Order: sequence, then C-alpha cells, then structure tokens
Amino acid sequence: MELHDNRRSTATRDRIVAATTKLVHRDGVAGVTVRAIAAESGVSPGRVIQLFGSKDRVLLEVFLNGRRAYVETLDIASRTTGGVEALLTGAFNAMFDFDTRQIDLMRAVFAYSWTWGPEEEALFRENSTPVAASFAEALARETGTRCEAVHFSASHACFMVYNNLLRAYSHVGLNKDAMLTTMLPVVRMLEAGLRAVGTKA
Repeated sequence: MELHDNRRSTATRDRIVAATTKLVHRDGVAGVTVRAIAAESGVSPGRVIQLFGSKDRVLLEVFLNGRRAYVETLDIASRTTGGVEALLTGAFNAMFDFDTRQIDLMRAVFAYSWTWGPEEEALFRENSTPVAASFAEALARETGTRCEAVHFSASHACFMVYNNLLRAYSHVGLNKDAMLTTMLPVVRMLEAGLRAVGTKA
C-alpha cells in the first residue's frame, strides 16, 4: 500500500511540475500561483503545498528540469574543441543563453535560493552532477589525464562557480561578456591544475 501511495505521489508531483512548466511558458512567472498550478494539474491547492511546500519549490524543479534537458542536448562529453578553455567557455556561453532565455524564471529561482534549506541545496547539487560528469569526461579527453575523481571535482567546482556568478549577476544586471570574463581565471587555474596533476600521474 505504501509503495502504491509513493508511486501515486511521484506521478502527481510530475503532473504538477509539467503543469507549472506549461503555465510559465503561457503566462510567465507572474501568472503562476498555487491556485493556477492546482487548476492546471487537476489537484487541490492543498495537495500542491503538501507535496512541494511552496510555489517557489515547484518553480525550482521546473527550472532544473529544463536545464538538465538542455545540457543533455549540448553533449559536452563528445565535443571536439581547441582545449579546456574553449570547451568550458563554449559550454558556459551556451548555458548562459539557455538560463537567461526565461529570465523571470531564473530570477525567481535565484531569489528563492537565498532561503534554501538542505533539501533544496541537495536537489540543486543532484541536478548538477550529470553536468559535472559530462564536463569531467571532456576534461579527461582534452588534458589526456586519467584522474577521474580529480576531473569530476574540478568540473563540479567550476560549474558551481558558474551557478554562483549567475546567482549574483541576476540581481545586479546580467551581462554575459562580463560574467564569462570573470569565469576565465577559474577556467585557466583549473586547466593548469589538471595538467600539473597529469604530469605527476
């Protein structure tokens, strides 16, 4: 019985996230309310709150689902580039374009991020893991080294720097060139560190 209830809850959560995604595309973030989400997904407002706790948590899952699907289309792991710097700046450039495509959603999510608890932070990190793994595979190819744990840690750290910069820039005005320029020292230090590790391996 418990397993059945869990599956039903998962299906309901998925339906709510899908309905909210539709609302965001149709009405914008300003048009998304708990009542609108409930009406679109065919559940009560209380059920939305019971499963997610708030509208902001639903919007977080909409944002992360969209970003994960987009990053998969980038296929970073199999890209042929001119080195680590070109690989990462190219990927972050594409991600910035996606993240800012629905700027109101991104701003809502990052405004919410200042009040996240451990559960939301874990969800964000879990969503970042496939991206970091894809970066790590590409870094291994570009640097010719085989330190998988080091590649994963480095790519995860770089991706989190990108997220934190995006979070900060979303409040002061988004400028892709300025943000990517800020990322460059991080990317170059990461590349130098990986190559140094490679020479000692």
